[in-house]
Amino acid sequence: MVEERHKRFMKLNRNLDLVHQKFILDCANANIGPTLSFSLLKEVLGGLDYVGCTVLEVRNYRRDLRAYVEGADAQMLLNEMRRKKELWCIHI
Repeated sequence: MVEERHKRFMKLNRNLDLVHQKFILDCANANIGPTLSFSLLKEVLGGLDYVGCTVLEVRNYRRDLRAYVEGADAQMLLNEMRRKKELWCIHI
């Protein structure tokens, strides 16, 4: 019932798999916004047909990621410092 060229926009055919999520996270860490992240993802994968999501889903993922990290920023920093301290002690 849906034209072939529009099938990629159906909810069934849209998803953010782990590769997409990692790419969006890396872009966020490099201070690249969601729209440019989507454009880069489109170029890297070879076109809009291969992306598997929309720019809105990228924005929503970034929003959800920011909300998740907001409550755990301090703990993440402490865990990272503890990990570095342990690695430093092992090398000595």
